[in-house]
Amino acid sequence: MDIKTSSPRPSKRRDESPSKQEGQSIVLIALALIGLIAFMGIALDVGFIYARTSQLQAAIDSAALAGVTELGDWQTDPTGAENRARIKSAQFMNANGMPVTVTQSLELPDNLDVLIDEIGATQYGITATWPVETYFLQIIGFTEPINLTRSATAAVFSLADVYASRRIEDG
Repeated sequence: MDIKTSSPRPSKRRDESPSKQEGQSIVLIALALIGLIAFMGIALDVGFIYARTSQLQAAIDSAALAGVTELGDWQTDPTGAENRARIKSAQFMNANGMPVTVTQSLELPDNLDVLIDEIGATQYGITATWPVETYFLQIIGFTEPINLTRSATAAVFSLADVYASRRIEDG
């Protein structure tokens, strides 16, 4: 009698054929990385726009304050006073690092407003627009620059009556 003894061979099925699940994590990590980079880019662009908005508001505020000082003779010479105020405002905008396109937006007639209010104060309002380019938002379709528009109004009341009693004059 011939007895064949067969020793159980360890199954090498796992080693012989690669699993269909191998490498799947690399694809998932790559997709997650693309999404992470996209959201990071959007956050950078939105942060950049927010920083430019703050910079524009500070510049327009200082420009309005500087321009209103040139309107002392606005009632007698409105055109000359407005031109001097516009020039002074543009100088302050440039001093605050605004590009030429922003200072040129002051030349538009709708971007300058001068009036005398009910108490006699001269109000000077200006509006400036800054076209800001985006970088990462262009990927998702924002190809045009985003126009940031900010306004500021300043007033001057140079002929204020100040009450002083005679006691102050007498010492």
